[in-house]
Amino acid sequence: MQHEAAQSAQRDKRRAGGRRAGQGMPAQLASTRRRAIGTMVSERGALTVSELAACFGVSAMTIRRDLEHLQRSGTVERAHGGAVRPSNLPMPTVEPSFLARRAENASAKARIAEAAAALIEEGEVVALDVGSTVVALAEQLLPRVDLGVVTHNLHAVATLAWAETGPSLYVLGGHCRRAEGSLCGPGAGAELAQLWLDTAIIGVAGISPEGLFDYAPEETEIKRLYRSRARRVVVLCDASKLGRRSLVRVGGLEDIDILVSDEAPTGAVAAALAEAGVQVIVAKPAKQTLETPQS
Repeated sequence: MQHEAAQSAQRDKRRAGGRRAGQGMPAQLASTRRRAIGTMVSERGALTVSELAACFGVSAMTIRRDLEHLQRSGTVERAHGGAVRPSNLPMPTVEPSFLARRAENASAKARIAEAAAALIEEGEVVALDVGSTVVALAEQLLPRVDLGVVTHNLHAVATLAWAETGPSLYVLGGHCRRAEGSLCGPGAGAELAQLWLDTAIIGVAGISPEGLFDYAPEETEIKRLYRSRARRVVVLCDASKLGRRSLVRVGGLEDIDILVSDEAPTGAVAAALAEAGVQVIVAKPAKQTLETPQS
């Protein structure tokens, strides 16, 4: 979507170049470009001046003027080196179904899962939080008979429990949240409080400079317990969630050690992660399959 917006603005610019200059044309081009910038920042959460300048083929000064205009209209908020989605926009509070999330950005989530699996060392005890990307990681862990896995994620349990071989599995008990396919509540929390973990793998609904966010308070409490019982905390988050917030704040960026995503964070999110000392790992792009010419 963001590329389509940029391409539309570029097409208008090329059309203008082929016409005789008209008094209203520069203003029309600027208006088209600003609409596209507003759409891109809304979708991505944050973008830098240099990224926008390269995308639209204009100077950094032009982009800064555009951002000042968009800030006055409330479309974006200025941040150091760029712009972010306005903080007063309504936050998503309705949790999408697991099946809907599983299908969304599936390729990116598979790449994130593969990169995260490579971080897990031999013999570790690993906590698997809820989320579609975490389930993709559970699939990656099937050959790892050396591991112990602790989880309240029933989708991860279904992946690991019925395989002929796989990690040792410990399932937390509690109230079943059917929408998410998880076990929550005091029972799960009490069990988890007795355990020590090497790595906690956490899924989130969004990451912003203000911290980590999720939809459901019940899930948030388990995430915090995973975090407190683990030597290392790894968050899995595809790029569509960078710059987003949701109903419940799970914790600050300083509470995590590693973020694995399919794209490098930019703008205010990148600056906040760096300030918090979070290591960012960008999953490798999917391998391109070369077609063999037909003889």
